[in-house]
Amino acid sequence: MNQPTKETPQYQTLKRIQKTFLVRCNESLTKIIPGTGVRPASQIRRLEKDLKLKRDELGKLSQQDLLGQMSPNRKGKAAEAQEYATRRAQLLEAIQQMERQLSELELR
Repeated sequence: MNQPTKETPQYQTLKRIQKTFLVRCNESLTKIIPGTGVRPASQIRRLEKDLKLKRDELGKLSQQDLLGQMSPNRKGKAAEAQEYATRRAQLLEAIQQMERQLSELELR
């Protein structure tokens, strides 16, 4: 964007704070109002939704792994088992990180 000056057109100085509030200012709202602009409750709800999806994905992955172990005539079992183990480790790490973020948000 252009650098704000005293000659900035009026339509470029309008900023929306919420759905129904407009403010006229030359600077960016991130410099004026601290924070990310996302309500903590909304952020918690989104994080819980993502966490649930990751846990569901981990459950499906475990189910596929067990079904793969049950079938006797599968070629490439070792490579498939290694792939499942790698994906499971990635999912567990992502879940742990999301749980840490969720606990930090809840403590605020």
